[in-house]
Amino acid sequence: MAHRRLALAGLALVVAIGLTGCEPTEDQSAPAASSATTSAAPTAAATELAAAAAKLADDTARLDVSMTGLLSMTGVVDPQAQTARMTMDMGAVSDGTKAEVRKIGDDVWLKLKGPLGRLLNANDQWLHIEASELPAASSFNVLQGDDPAGTQAMVRAMTDVRRTGPRGFTGTVDLTKSPKYSPEMVRALGAKASAVPFTARTDEQGRLVELTTDLSAVVSGAGNVTTKFSDFGVAVDVIRPLPSETSELPSELRNVING
Repeated sequence: MAHRRLALAGLALVVAIGLTGCEPTEDQSAPAASSATTSAAPTAAATELAAAAAKLADDTARLDVSMTGLLSMTGVVDPQAQTARMTMDMGAVSDGTKAEVRKIGDDVWLKLKGPLGRLLNANDQWLHIEASELPAASSFNVLQGDDPAGTQAMVRAMTDVRRTGPRGFTGTVDLTKSPKYSPEMVRALGAKASAVPFTARTDEQGRLVELTTDLSAVVSGAGNVTTKFSDFGVAVDVIRPLPSETSELPSELRNVING
């Protein structure tokens, strides 16, 4: 039972991007929300970057996400058809632990493989949950509406966006305003969560193809979170698991995923 609780805790760590175990570089309290905030007009660079992120809704693409030392994820997404197929390597849970995620409309299926899957008696079984039940901050919520990996939401939380070369951008992102980071994650990040450095890159068609947030500037021991898009127009074939291979996500896992 102790091993099972440990495995669930490890899964929660990865689902929540693993920040709660890190030490903030300064004050651990979350930034206080201002009661009277003013927003400056977006710069030309910020407007262009937002447009580049919005273009991700128009076509299929290959999606790759890496969270240093915690999670790597790769697969394909179709924002128009609301389908996605991803594989994850969750080494932070235990060595050899992997997951596969399929999404069709509002149905999401998760299959855990390796040590964690065996420990939870979930190997070779598809676990179903509705996409609407997944919080925006969940690593398993790979396609939120027409926003793959919540990238557009991240861009909307950016400040001080500047151009670096013909297709590069840099600036800071206010994670307190991003749904990809829950209040618990923001508290773990500390006072600097409102100004996390980022870099971004677009392609010749003006599409966002790479976004990196540098969490090491905020939390001691953290690394980068990098999201890449490529192979636009790739075929996205997602097979609905058979009912005989499917069960509803157990309540203990549901509680972990939903925080």
